[in-house]
Amino acid sequence: MPEESVTTPKIELMHIELEVPLNFTPARVFKALTQEIDAWWDKEYSTVKRGKVILEVELGKRLYEDWGHGNGTVFGMVTTVEKDKVLEIEGHLGMDKPAQGLLRFELVAQGTATLLKVTHRATGIIRPYAIHVFAQGWKNLFEVRLPAYLEQQEP
Repeated sequence: MPEESVTTPKIELMHIELEVPLNFTPARVFKALTQEIDAWWDKEYSTVKRGKVILEVELGKRLYEDWGHGNGTVFGMVTTVEKDKVLEIEGHLGMDKPAQGLLRFELVAQGTATLLKVTHRATGIIRPYAIHVFAQGWKNLFEVRLPAYLEQQEP
């Protein structure tokens, strides 16, 4: 009788933090993070379907990708909203399942500017390269794409 191999997957923790100074008010940054997310969210970070990214800014609502015709995928659920100050989303957030995470945005007013604090914590079966991929992806989205989008929108 052949011997069976049993392995126990290792549970990993991931913690990524960014602080991004933006020369825009917290209200403007919050609007871009929520109502305008699909305009600056890089499609490279979407699923293979490259759908529209939508964030419903109400407790219990979704961050999801709409592929059309009732198809799509949910990345997480909104668990905290303090308009123009804090937004938290919990879910798999694009990670391989069964990993689960928390994505937190904190907007700190600095005069007419904002310090955007982004935190992504996750636990579960996380592939070693995923931490690097997420860290680089968040840096691109929040240090490059979001500021560039905001600057293009200014009159």
